[in-house]
Amino acid sequence: MIRNLALLALAGWLLPVSSSAQQRLDEIIFRQNRPLFFQEVNWIRPDSGNGLVSYHFRISNDYLAFVNTTGPDQTPVYQAKIRLNIQIKGTDSSFYNFSEDFSEVVSTIRDSQNRYQFLTGSIQFPATSRPAVVNLEVTDLNNNKQIFPSTIRKVIRQQKTTSVDNVWILEDDSTWYKPVNFEKSVVLGKPAYLFLSVSDSLNLRNWKVGLLHKLPGEKEYASVDSMMNLQFNPLETKTIRLNEKNRVKVTGVRAGLDFSKLDAGQYGLTIGPTAADTIFFNVNWLDMPFSLYDLDVATRVLKYLVSDKVYDDLSSGSAKKRISAFRKFWKERDPSPGTTYNELLHEYYRRVDYTWANFGTSRNPGWRTDRGKVYILNGAPKTQKKETPPNQPPREIWDYSTPGKRFVFVDLSGKGDYTLQKTGP
Repeated sequence: MIRNLALLALAGWLLPVSSSAQQRLDEIIFRQNRPLFFQEVNWIRPDSGNGLVSYHFRISNDYLAFVNTTGPDQTPVYQAKIRLNIQIKGTDSSFYNFSEDFSEVVSTIRDSQNRYQFLTGSIQFPATSRPAVVNLEVTDLNNNKQIFPSTIRKVIRQQKTTSVDNVWILEDDSTWYKPVNFEKSVVLGKPAYLFLSVSDSLNLRNWKVGLLHKLPGEKEYASVDSMMNLQFNPLETKTIRLNEKNRVKVTGVRAGLDFSKLDAGQYGLTIGPTAADTIFFNVNWLDMPFSLYDLDVATRVLKYLVSDKVYDDLSSGSAKKRISAFRKFWKERDPSPGTTYNELLHEYYRRVDYTWANFGTSRNPGWRTDRGKVYILNGAPKTQKKETPPNQPPREIWDYSTPGKRFVFVDLSGKGDYTLQKTGP
């Protein structure tokens, strides 16, 4: 089954305590070896012509085979090519079967391996009045292999609301209006907006709009008081760019909701004359450090930063209380409090992830080792060299840009368990 970060980050970028933090994190890291794959479907009732279904997808670059080729200006580039074999069966006996090729070109090897850059595309086919089943096979044309081990099956049906024909999440781009294409989700801190396709006969002035948010550990959504009574822009017609070739004109309204100011998590937007319809969406932190997925791990690694009292406060109480205290702790240390993205928090837990992957031993996870502690508190050294002196144990020497800032680690056991032996020049 295809997994993606949208499914992992639903609790608001921090999950409650698990029975085994080590096992939990190992499972999360294992799942990241699978591709990030997003699907989004929009039902289109254009101002003229027949209805369409627009199917959008994106696949992470790190799961594609890129080959070295030459760009238009003779500079080397790297290209991935895939083929979508698509079979669509409608419950009204309609049937479509076709294939289409898509490609992605990047300028560096690093971009070709970037998990958070994507090959994207979309296809359009006639809409049916009833649900349809899409069976999708994806072939990597550079190695002639199936990207996914089995056929992807997706049931598509029209948005069930009485007030809205279709819900679009569009990129906030002044040049083109195009779908964000993250499965009715947006990326944390990125500008985007809701565009609701509606009939021009509706009296929008009587609509009620409100924002709901599901907090970590809660089962029900709660109203966000500061963002209730949201307003809509006047009715307008937008030309939406579905792909390089296809455009469609859609009449609707833009909701006065700034996605870039929403924290990661699950949300609902209530709309309509009686606010009876609810549109659900997620705000996802795509490159969230793995160590933030588990509350135990995320708290334990703060031992290097805080006093025993603060650590005890963060570690005690219910999961809900601990999550609240954890978020408050980092909010107070946010270098850019006017945004939802906390650079300091991200960097700290990125370092924790690095230690987990590079410094772990048979006895301790990477963050608990001496090298892990130094890396978390100081970041990557300017220079790092290994030495094996005659008749002496192996050692590592880390030098930083700050004069005199040096750390020497020695592997006394010969098993890769380096301990800090010396600091300074």
